[in-house]
Amino acid sequence: MTTDGALVIGGEYRGLGIVRSLGRRGIPVWVLTDEHLIAGTSRYARRHLPWPNADSDLQVRFLLALAKEHHLDGWAIFPTGDETAALVARYHEILAER
Repeated sequence: MTTDGALVIGGEYRGLGIVRSLGRRGIPVWVLTDEHLIAGTSRYARRHLPWPNADSDLQVRFLLALAKEHHLDGWAIFPTGDETAALVARYHEILAER
């Protein structure tokens, strides 16, 4: 797996815009979908997985395990909503390790 890529958290139209913008530039993009699936079905989304609807500790463990299992170290995280932006900001130091 390449070290240049992006995880988009959220499958709604905001996520779709990010997926299209990065995908057109050849950047690998994976989408972590919630109840919205549109971004995950874009031709530029290389993969889509369900985003756990759980507490923030579980979500951070999910992101760290995903990065480890699929060698996504160095990939950027693009949160598309207030809750996921707050999560990434709160756990920035831990997430930045991967």
